[in-house]
Amino acid sequence: MAPNIAIVYYSMYGHIKTLAEAEARGVEKAGVKCDMWQIEETLPKEVLQKMYAPTEQTGHQILSDPSVLEKYDGILFGIPTRYGNFPAQMKTFWDKTGGQWQRGSFAGKYAGVFISTSGLGGGQESTAISAMSTFAHHGFIYVPLGYSTAFKQLTDLTAVHGGSPWGAGTLSAGDGSRMPSASELEVAEIQGENFAKILLRAPATTTPAITAQPAAAKTTPSQTTPPQRTPAENEKESGPCGMPAKCMIHSSPSWQQICAKVKAHRDSTIASVYSQLPPIPTGLPLNVTYIPALILTPPEYAITSLPITTLLHYLSTRTISSTTVINAYLRCAALAQELTNCLTELLPSRALTRAQWLDNYIAEHGKPVGPLHGLPISAKEHICMEGLECNAGFVSWVGRKSMDDALVLKILWDAGAVFYARTTEPQTIMHLETSSNLYGVTVNPYNRLLTAGGSSGGEGALLGLRGSCLGIGTDIGGSIRSPAANNGLFGLRPTALRIPVTGMGHAIGGCEQLLGTLGPLSTSICGIKIFMKTVIDAEPWLIEPSLVPIPWREHDLIGSSGEMGRTQKMDQQGKRKIKIAIMWGDGVVRPHPPVRRVLAETVERMRKCPQIEVVDWQPHRFKDAWEILSHLYFPDGGASEAKEIDVFGEPWRPLSAWVIKDNPYVSHLSIEKVWKWTEEREKFRAEYAQLWSESGKLSKKVFGKAELKAGRDAVVVGEGVVMVDSDTSTKNEEYCERFSNQAHERDGYDTSDDEEESPIDAILCPVAPGAAPPFECARYWGYTSLWNLVDWPALVFPVSVVDQERDSKEVDYTPTCEEDEYNHELYIGPERYADAPIGLQLVCRRFEDEKVVGVYEYLNGLGVFGV
Repeated sequence: MAPNIAIVYYSMYGHIKTLAEAEARGVEKAGVKCDMWQIEETLPKEVLQKMYAPTEQTGHQILSDPSVLEKYDGILFGIPTRYGNFPAQMKTFWDKTGGQWQRGSFAGKYAGVFISTSGLGGGQESTAISAMSTFAHHGFIYVPLGYSTAFKQLTDLTAVHGGSPWGAGTLSAGDGSRMPSASELEVAEIQGENFAKILLRAPATTTPAITAQPAAAKTTPSQTTPPQRTPAENEKESGPCGMPAKCMIHSSPSWQQICAKVKAHRDSTIASVYSQLPPIPTGLPLNVTYIPALILTPPEYAITSLPITTLLHYLSTRTISSTTVINAYLRCAALAQELTNCLTELLPSRALTRAQWLDNYIAEHGKPVGPLHGLPISAKEHICMEGLECNAGFVSWVGRKSMDDALVLKILWDAGAVFYARTTEPQTIMHLETSSNLYGVTVNPYNRLLTAGGSSGGEGALLGLRGSCLGIGTDIGGSIRSPAANNGLFGLRPTALRIPVTGMGHAIGGCEQLLGTLGPLSTSICGIKIFMKTVIDAEPWLIEPSLVPIPWREHDLIGSSGEMGRTQKMDQQGKRKIKIAIMWGDGVVRPHPPVRRVLAETVERMRKCPQIEVVDWQPHRFKDAWEILSHLYFPDGGASEAKEIDVFGEPWRPLSAWVIKDNPYVSHLSIEKVWKWTEEREKFRAEYAQLWSESGKLSKKVFGKAELKAGRDAVVVGEGVVMVDSDTSTKNEEYCERFSNQAHERDGYDTSDDEEESPIDAILCPVAPGAAPPFECARYWGYTSLWNLVDWPALVFPVSVVDQERDSKEVDYTPTCEEDEYNHELYIGPERYADAPIGLQLVCRRFEDEKVVGVYEYLNGLGVFGV
């Protein structure tokens, strides 16, 4: 739970009040709400008039009863000094706290101070020191401002200012004419934010952890003060040492207790929905994708099986109500949680209230509220929703409430969407699996001994069971594409700076060396397009100015004439051929037999289409890419993640340790080293841009020596796929060269023509070196993360599944490196990967997001993907 914070001040002329409001802004910046209280005036009006002070207190609640403060975990006190001490008004207040002292009501609570004085020598530090006696007697834990967060401001000698390491401060001048400066307000805001962050990591103090006797009757939410108790009753309440209740021992909750509480909350949000479902059969097989058809009612199952375009049509024409749709998806999502552990919470009350409002709107106005009217959308947990927790997979973040919705959610909401489910992510959000101490492991619905992928694995599992039709994930190394491939889905990693990312929780906010992206996962390509078009049509760059103002452009693939000055191949109808480059492997880790088979079969179907020209793509510097990525993922050496993990001593999950602690390329970088690796990133991107631009020269080597170096083991000949060994012996090189020439001749290519042609339209490649791996084994990111490094959009789509007869284990392959050996040993045979989906990945150049979707639609229309 988020801590309860109060800001308590006395202000005669407004100086401390202004500082108090800056402190409040800082507290709220940390994601915590606070209450503002001003201490009751004790001077009569005629005296205030003679002092030219306001005679009425306005703006915030008046505090006269100190028992009100017992409900707070932390209090920031604003003190206008009187001779280096409390003013009379605050002394009067403290004189009322004898009961709290006797009961120990403030013991263990946190306190901080901010101060106003007339001048530099007027008590900026001594006022705080004087307050320590009062704090000590009550047992407050004092939280100083310190220098760690405000060193620059506190040591600035270019302007006069208040403030000290004891707390923020302002100088009012002898006549009160000077109001707080911008610098002083900045320090106050820093103090408020730092104070709240410290309380977020601290145990709650409103309920003592150890008592010898049960506490008095709990207050109800409607009560503003606790019930009055007699001294005799207070004496009966003794602590473990036999002293009165003011002497209490307060202990921090363990990480296990916090995790149990989080799971209990998750279960409570699902209980009302899940309790209405029939019991799940016992003795389930590994593949549970058929269970929704058994458990849901026929109408519910039909609704969750509808294509998105059909569902939106039914909703917009009132063929079906939004309430009916949301009820069906809530029930399917609750079932998906039971089968795969994919949710952090369900939102039935919010979702059904929204659905009813949409139903009322369309009934009254006769039209939908927007293009997504009534569409259920799920979202990854660290995409902020106002009023809901955002823990980003860290135990230490439990209780952090989001103050606002993420920008992308606001856009989708305005378009008519309904948010009904939030999904799991891994610790650190830097796994290609989904495993955390908070929620455990999310499993694959096609084979529950395999991972659902990550870091958007909760979305993957939920969509895989059709508990969602459109979900929102994030991707900085493959976190959308991995779950999409593992669960037989569509997933798009957009170009960075096209989709807004304002309002996401992560440990390294502000680090821009590698930009994460936010994007869609869906059960269909239509869902991908609908999401992208809806968000980009809202012109989010007007609100998030770092975004590139490029509208969504429908791409006329075959109508495009190619690049100026370059030859364009045509098919028999005079339309230009689409040119697809095949990347068979990345030159580091050889894909497993199912991946190689599916890719080879796909290429065979492509080569039968006269509308397609197929060339090879040479893998380029994949090992170097991981070195650059690792340095830029964690320029602080992983210190931010380690700090959050270590707060409560939660264990490092194996893949968290693998990507940070065990990664030889992760270290704390100086600013010069950050510049160096950022420059390496730009050089790498320039190399890839050049490779693409020069890809028109690739048509001469459709299949040749390059494919063997890339780990390819199949060449397409005539009507079939011929498998060859993957070593680089002369025999195999000649074998491939011979069939390469035959392929050229069959398609009518002029192999003697040296004229440069237009570059490729897209790259087709694996998504990963295998199907969904066993748990804690997703230890190679190369097939997805490289495209993050060069910032090219990548679309993942389903093609096939592991074949128990055709995808036997290789017995004569010799791995080429440590990573290759690890991956090779994972594949003990197709039985480990039974029913696991196999997807492929299409990649286009930067900002060609529309094109990569269009390429898929065009190729799929030709039947090359076999689905």
